[in-house]
Amino acid sequence: MKFYFLKSIVLFASIFNIVVFNSLETQAKSVQASDKIETKSNALRVFNNYNFNLDEEKFDNFWTPENEGFLNQSQKARINEFRKKVQSGGILSGKEKNELKNMKAEVIRKKLGDEKYAELEKLIKKRESSVDLTLEERQRIFELEKEAN
Repeated sequence: MKFYFLKSIVLFASIFNIVVFNSLETQAKSVQASDKIETKSNALRVFNNYNFNLDEEKFDNFWTPENEGFLNQSQKARINEFRKKVQSGGILSGKEKNELKNMKAEVIRKKLGDEKYAELEKLIKKRESSVDLTLEERQRIFELEKEAN
């Protein structure tokens, strides 16, 4: 009887070890997988359905003096109006947000050039459809985003 009791304890301990160590290994693999580029959503969205947070930090993140240099004087004045409104705690209207998105798209187009901008636009539309992007396409979106910012 003691023998069967010891056997069952050893069996239980081995099953417990298998379950615990396999789950730890699976968790480690999932952490490693989350660092891969194919699991990241790293595309720059410049379309009307993109909703971004316009708090002060995010607002100033893109609108650097370098990026504002791509705008004409009236657009720079509008950016400053928007910045002051956001900094004072105001909320931009839908029309103002749309105007800001259009100016951002214009700056990105000027920075990338028409050819790269068209490529970025095509890749974003493909990603937003039901088609999965290849690793090369995801990497290209990431490269274009870095270049645009």
